[in-house]
Amino acid sequence: MVKNQNACGNRGQSAYGRNLEDVLNQLYVSSDRTGSCGFTPAVNIVETEDAYELLLELPGVDADAINIQYQENVLTVSGERKAPEDSENRKYHRVEHRYGPFQRTFRLAEIDADGITAGFVNGELAVQAPKLPAVVARKIPVNTGPKS
Repeated sequence: MVKNQNACGNRGQSAYGRNLEDVLNQLYVSSDRTGSCGFTPAVNIVETEDAYELLLELPGVDADAINIQYQENVLTVSGERKAPEDSENRKYHRVEHRYGPFQRTFRLAEIDADGITAGFVNGELAVQAPKLPAVVARKIPVNTGPKS
């Protein structure tokens, strides 16, 4: 399993925060980031009683450039954050924004694949993945037939 970090660092997390994140990833959702230092959207993952909610920060990304797929218990969010077009009238002195293609993957088991929904408002993508109903064990009586 790939840890939830990239070659650019751990976003200032302490060792405790990284260890806690590793444990949480192993428990129910693992996240994979691309290995480059290009654009990698930040994500919050929330679990409720009946669903997982993934909130991805995608400022500057067009909704048409976002792809979401779910296959074999893996939810993949991919797309591209395009750099502004160059112009002869503009000269950049510093560029700190990151651009380029991105892909994030999340292992989500026991969810209702047909119930996954997504919404994109103000640069934030919210993906709802409802959990499958809990399987309840029931006792099955054994019939022995008529007594003689």
